[in-house]
Amino acid sequence: MKYSEAIYLIGLDLFKGERSDSALYHLLTGKKTSQTIQDAHLFGLSPLFSIVPNLKRKQYDETIHHLKTQGCLSVNEASKSLVTDKGKEEVRHYFFQHYFPAHLDGWRYGESGRVFWGRISLLIQTLSNLTQNESRFFPVIRDRHIQSWVKDQLINSKTNKKALFDQLYHEWKTLFQSTDYPDDPLLIVQQFSGWNLIGLTHAQQADYLSCSPDEVYYRFINVLHFSLAKIVEEKEAYPMLHHILKDQLKQDQLYTVSTAETKRLLDNGMDLIGISQKRRLKPSTIEDHILELALLDRTLKKEPFVSEELYAAIREVAARSGSKRLKVIKEAIPDADYFQIRFVLAKENGEANQWNSYYRKNLALNSSEKDKGRSSATF
Repeated sequence: MKYSEAIYLIGLDLFKGERSDSALYHLLTGKKTSQTIQDAHLFGLSPLFSIVPNLKRKQYDETIHHLKTQGCLSVNEASKSLVTDKGKEEVRHYFFQHYFPAHLDGWRYGESGRVFWGRISLLIQTLSNLTQNESRFFPVIRDRHIQSWVKDQLINSKTNKKALFDQLYHEWKTLFQSTDYPDDPLLIVQQFSGWNLIGLTHAQQADYLSCSPDEVYYRFINVLHFSLAKIVEEKEAYPMLHHILKDQLKQDQLYTVSTAETKRLLDNGMDLIGISQKRRLKPSTIEDHILELALLDRTLKKEPFVSEELYAAIREVAARSGSKRLKVIKEAIPDADYFQIRFVLAKENGEANQWNSYYRKNLALNSSEKDKGRSSATF
């Protein structure tokens, strides 16, 4: 089994046959639509959001087909994939032998993490060369926005290049030596380029770590997201790293652009129908925006959309049935419309993080990273 196959199986298992294979693909690649955002949060899969932005649809479909032919997936009456007992056992066995990426947080750090990595990679390469009086080199990052950012930082900095380089070294070393650092720091260190040094590719790292490039990719994203969370939580300990990241945290869009406009009108006292008419959008589109807000804005009031009594009834049926299938709840409460059912499910499940509990419950592991230890490295 490949690492990506195990990840896909977990995602589809958490969908419980209620969403399509395409839904998982859109989630993994970070398609920022109301439906995908709802799927990410309603099923507790926000950690997987946008973690493989360049995944090709053909490659994904071929993997899903392979898992079906291997008996790891079956198809229910609604043509949705279900993870078989064999599939679940394969995942358990796989992550008994491999690192489980418990620190993935694609929703928070998917895009901002990619920008951060581009900046830090180019900054380290540039400082390494400049401290050796070498100003001519091929940049590892060709993105013009990142190149401009690094150039501006170096021009405007009042600190000399050697001091900046030493500060980065110190902060990374402190982070890597954290007692809770989950994996081998060389997953990050080996990818840095510098003076007379070219960073390793994932394929080259795979040889060093005796695993597949596929596994290296997910483990790298896992430790990168862990590192970003650490930098945000303890910014006083990592001032330079936090500086590189902070503007991206501000720019992260909590909502789609269209949903943000609906929120503005809601905050101004306009109701659902009024917003639909003003924006010349279907009421169902505005409903999708409100569901997105219900998932992401815990202060959103429920009374304009569903009464307290109906809310409690829907919540009780959903808990008792253990299902997020709208039809099941609708049959039990005919007076509730589908929007109201989806709204309650969104409010009740918006903060669920089933990903972090999955490996504890289903894989019977406390922390595969710590159980297996990590290679010692000298910095």
